[in-house]
Amino acid sequence: GDSLTRGDRDANGSKPLRKWALVGNYLIRLQERLGRQFSVFNFGHGGAALMTLSGFHYGETSEHAAALAYNPNLVVLMLGTNDAKVSNWDYDDFVDEYSDLLEDVKELVGGSTLVVGLPVPYLGASQGFSASSQWGEDTSIMNDELQAATRDVVDRVGVDEVVDLFDLFGGDSPN
Repeated sequence: GDSLTRGDRDANGSKPLRKWALVGNYLIRLQERLGRQFSVFNFGHGGAALMTLSGFHYGETSEHAAALAYNPNLVVLMLGTNDAKVSNWDYDDFVDEYSDLLEDVKELVGGSTLVVGLPVPYLGASQGFSASSQWGEDTSIMNDELQAATRDVVDRVGVDEVVDLFDLFGGDSPN
């Protein structure tokens, strides 16, 4: 995934990466809740996008290579936020490339459980979001098209579970 899935600390939870790092992140909290009988690994990379034409393709990161080499029991993927930037977005390319990635993951992890998260809502500058120059004022790409495209991917490929983070956040930014 991207920075939303990376969390606000490094992979082992020790190095704060953001000003609010003292509150931890969902990866650390998930590990705490699951206990020692499980191992949570983080393969997110800030700024990465799914689509190859985005300028920073997740498939070219060391985290992607490490994720493919790992043999998990459960895979959770959430991608698309950086693809939904005005300069990157193409509905059909996103559906095709995400479908290809999920098919590759399914093949590599065999009997593992595959979970896809629907991306969180985009608020835009009207709600104080400071990166609106990258995503634009039009919230429909992230809030409508990206959600529909991700659902199209899930329907095309078939996954074990979908977590609707868009509805869970109800318009509240995770950052």
